[in-house]
Amino acid sequence: MTLLKPESALAGLQENIRKELLSEFSGIQTAFYASRWRDCGLAAGRFCEVAYTIICDLSKGTQSETASKPRDFGGSCRKLESNTLLPDGLRIHAMKLLPVLYDIRNKRDVGHVNDEIDPSQMDANLCMMGASWILAELVRTMHDLPTATAEKVVRSIVEVKSPVIWDGGDVRRLAVKGLSRADEVLLLVSSNQGCTSEDDLLNWMEIRQRSNLRRVLNTLHAERYLESKTDLNNLRLLPRGMKRAQEIFSELGS
Repeated sequence: MTLLKPESALAGLQENIRKELLSEFSGIQTAFYASRWRDCGLAAGRFCEVAYTIICDLSKGTQSETASKPRDFGGSCRKLESNTLLPDGLRIHAMKLLPVLYDIRNKRDVGHVNDEIDPSQMDANLCMMGASWILAELVRTMHDLPTATAEKVVRSIVEVKSPVIWDGGDVRRLAVKGLSRADEVLLLVSSNQGCTSEDDLLNWMEIRQRSNLRRVLNTLHAERYLESKTDLNNLRLLPRGMKRAQEIFSELGS
């Protein structure tokens, strides 16, 4: 099965608002991987306004060319919860999630004293994952797709926008030299939306001996940067690994 392109997956939307939705979603991830937590929250707030407009239009059978912000965002979302013309995923879940993401911008811009756990970074994680879920639900709803397929479409919409990593579709390459093998692994895994296997890394990093890569993975696992013991077909960054990847992206100016 050929994966739908983003434009096709959201073809039911008016062109301007479709581009607006994808642009704000891209802004969330771009800011996240550059460790710009405030920008991530700002983009999430704008994403919420666009998503709300689209869902509101679906409830009325209308099409808006651009997003509009209701005066009472939370109250407007609660009203849509009672609109049974909307699919349950949008009516029940998205309408509860949107105000939470929206309030990140309005009510979480405060200083924090604990350097070990940065609430701003936690807020950004919530923004990125929440927006991804809402976008996946819009794709699934508008095209009657299984959730897993919708998630794959979402992953194809926005990958990490970075000059550090070249994406050739079936292969990825680091466009910089001088990094340690461990840092190379962290960057490649972080850029691939959590769908990286050991075989992928062998190919992308052009490592001939599996045992050489396995030593790197074992070290990253032992130091709690990466979860590699559960499933070598699904390597996942732990919070410490995600933080390190973000630091490398920022150091390299991505």
